[in-house]
Amino acid sequence: MRIGTTQARFSAGRPSYEWHDFSYLHSAKSASRATLSLHLALWIAIVDLCWPHTNIAVLYVAPLVLIAESGTLKHYWRAVGPLILLTYGVYVLKYFVYHTASDPNFFDSPFVNRSLVVVSILVMGKVLQLWVAWRAEQSEAEVSESFRYQDQQISSTFAMLSSAPLVAVIALVDYLMPANLNLAILYPIPLLICGWTRSQGLLWGMLLLLLSLTFIGYWFGGPPTTANLGFSMQRNRILAGLGMLTVTAILSYWIGRDETGST
Repeated sequence: MRIGTTQARFSAGRPSYEWHDFSYLHSAKSASRATLSLHLALWIAIVDLCWPHTNIAVLYVAPLVLIAESGTLKHYWRAVGPLILLTYGVYVLKYFVYHTASDPNFFDSPFVNRSLVVVSILVMGKVLQLWVAWRAEQSEAEVSESFRYQDQQISSTFAMLSSAPLVAVIALVDYLMPANLNLAILYPIPLLICGWTRSQGLLWGMLLLLLSLTFIGYWFGGPPTTANLGFSMQRNRILAGLGMLTVTAILSYWIGRDETGST
């Protein structure tokens, strides 16, 4: 009996991994993604520190989404807390390193824009928590196809009803505020909610709309109340658009992977 068991264990027809091996591989993959997120956040902080009059912190939405994919976002403050500290910490360092008499005061528009980044991180973190939990429920084998389809339709409808007015409010406020206040920093929030619909076309269409609103708000909105140092306002709008593009690309990958059933 023992010999037969030994032969079966090393037979060519038996799978190479047992259930605990798959669990280990999944944990290793999650740890790898978490490490990638950490390195990406640190690189963003370094570039942010070295680039005066530029709000690179808007790109923290990318490591935040990757953190959600790794599964570590279940510890909410452990995930978003370091990103918030980097957002404000680098700003304080830059202010004392690069500040001149012609620059805005500490609590002027650059600080407001940093606070908008923090709001975006906080809200997106919560939305991502809900989305990851929902995706896990959808993937359970016990869930019937009819229930899964019905739940998907309800979630998609709710996502559209939530994201549409949110986009309108942000666009209106951005249009009314001075151009040095970059409300486009908040656009990844409705973009993330829109991704809940699992529609590739709708997701990319929303991106194009938000990119258009980003620059319409700058070109046709209120005049700036501070000097445009080194075309910093244009750079910050472009960076906000780059953050939206990054979020869209990651969400599009998620949706495509879910549709093909890959892991």
